[in-house]
Amino acid sequence: MIYGSLQTKPISTQYAILCPYRAVTWTILLTVALFCGTGCNDSSPFDRVIVSGTVTYQGESISDGMVYFMPNEGTEGMQAAGRIVDGTYTVKAKGGVPVGKHRVEILGFGANNIDRGGAPSLAGVLQDKQQFLPAKYNSNSEIERSVEAGKKMTIDFSLE
Repeated sequence: MIYGSLQTKPISTQYAILCPYRAVTWTILLTVALFCGTGCNDSSPFDRVIVSGTVTYQGESISDGMVYFMPNEGTEGMQAAGRIVDGTYTVKAKGGVPVGKHRVEILGFGANNIDRGGAPSLAGVLQDKQQFLPAKYNSNSEIERSVEAGKKMTIDFSLE
């Protein structure tokens, strides 16, 4: 009697009831697979190279700054940047710098002591970072470098 009560509906009706749930499950699984397949990695359609090097200005290492590689016309890819720390930089995000010719912009930040007045702080002085390199190395830069295919590349900048 118990066996007979479990099969109150024909088998085709039981599968019809499960089908909507099965479709939702497959839709969710395919959506997750699609997003992870396209957005969960650092791959790029362009060849990229990890670039590192040193940056000096008037013979002194730049202790804090940024190096930007801006693709020239004919070079595919987006700009890439790396932070300068104690005179060295590395550009490795998303695989590095796209292969090709680039215009390079370099920013150097230095401490600028400014007395703000008002509420006392440590000696009443705050540290502000101010870009100190001449415009010919950043906004008006004519520095160009070629990045060649490979795993890693070293490009040093000696600014005068």
